[in-house]
Amino acid sequence: MDYPPIPGTSQIPQSMIAPLPLDDTLPAALTSPNPPSVGSKSIFAFWHSGIFALPPSLLHNVLAWYRRYSPLGWNIYVFDRVEGSPLNVSRYIDTTSPSIVPAAFTNSQLDGSFVGQHTSDLVRFPLLLKYGGVYLDVGILQFGDLNWLWEQVVCNPESPYDFAGFRMGALPAVSVTSP
Repeated sequence: MDYPPIPGTSQIPQSMIAPLPLDDTLPAALTSPNPPSVGSKSIFAFWHSGIFALPPSLLHNVLAWYRRYSPLGWNIYVFDRVEGSPLNVSRYIDTTSPSIVPAAFTNSQLDGSFVGQHTSDLVRFPLLLKYGGVYLDVGILQFGDLNWLWEQVVCNPESPYDFAGFRMGALPAVSVTSP
């Protein structure tokens, strides 16, 4: 099915899209990536039960991020709370410290229907403080050019901004920036 183009967007050339394995396995860069480094092009996300447990629509989003951004030098990390997982968030931030995450997290007292979302909210800021990068919820459909935003705004010494964010809302308060 051919969909009409979204105004203000352009199609990415196939030569700039990372291929996916033909055997339905996930790319190793997603399942056991190199550790993030400070200031690197890193996209962080969280799914409490791990990347292999993502519902198909959310896995599709993560794979789209990988295909679009890994050829440009980005690493994608879908952190989890799975014991023994190479992407267990406790391998990347000190989840035993109440100065890093709230006691409800360190004491495993989060519960209810939205524990996954709450956990994501609690690890987001510590990850960004430690490594920099970008944090996306796994449900984000990436239409804009994140690489351009990173290179021309966030990491550009000529830019008055070193932080960019987005929230849903009516104009003029659609975006959040910090000069």
